[in-house]
Amino acid sequence: RIAETIPVSLWPVVLVLIPGMVFEYLVYSSFKAMKKFAISNILSLVSRGISLVAVAVGLFFWSESVEVALYSYATALYVNTAIYGIMVFRLVSFQWELDWKGMYSSIKYGASVHISTFLSEVEYRVDVFLLLFFLNAAAVGIYSIGVTLAQLLWYLSNSINTVLYPYLVEKKGQDQHIFTAQVLRVNLYLNLVLLIGIALTGSMLVRLIYGDAYAESYLVFLAISPGLLLDTVSRILSTWFKSIGRP
Repeated sequence: RIAETIPVSLWPVVLVLIPGMVFEYLVYSSFKAMKKFAISNILSLVSRGISLVAVAVGLFFWSESVEVALYSYATALYVNTAIYGIMVFRLVSFQWELDWKGMYSSIKYGASVHISTFLSEVEYRVDVFLLLFFLNAAAVGIYSIGVTLAQLLWYLSNSINTVLYPYLVEKKGQDQHIFTAQVLRVNLYLNLVLLIGIALTGSMLVRLIYGDAYAESYLVFLAISPGLLLDTVSRILSTWFKSIGRP
């Protein structure tokens, strides 16, 4: 059904987006691996800004349509890709010889990581399809807002995970385990404070942004927030398992 709603003329543009998005993600991950967090953050802000400006200009000066938004985003994506490419060539000394042994190790490790990542993504998305199947679109809307509110907890743990992995890879043995335990403790305390703050203001925010019709979203947030709080802990543990080669 989704494929039927996308005009045939736009499919080439959708396919053209894939290499640029993959390249941008790989370069961004490379900067994090090299602990170039300042550069990766700046590039992330710049690329998001370019995309936002490109889409806004296209919609404002050209036409308010999905086609224009997609073409504008594709243009911005490859401008960002060029910027990322220039930066990575300036920071990294490339060797054009293929390291077959290194490639095999990378593919083997990456395959095991991607399996768990894929299963996690399925877990995070399947609930919406189940709700739509058994209930209706209105229930999905209310549920999605509650989930989005609860997932604010992920921003903090994801920020920690961004810098945690390269540091854990460098540490060995007991130091690695002690450091992970310390990060876990800090992560749990900070997210608990954030959870309490959202719990106190969540109802007001939902009514202010979405209106009284979505007030039940706050109840969804209260129901799932304890689980998402524990999920922030599992995300840190998942990073630790990856760092010791057991993803």
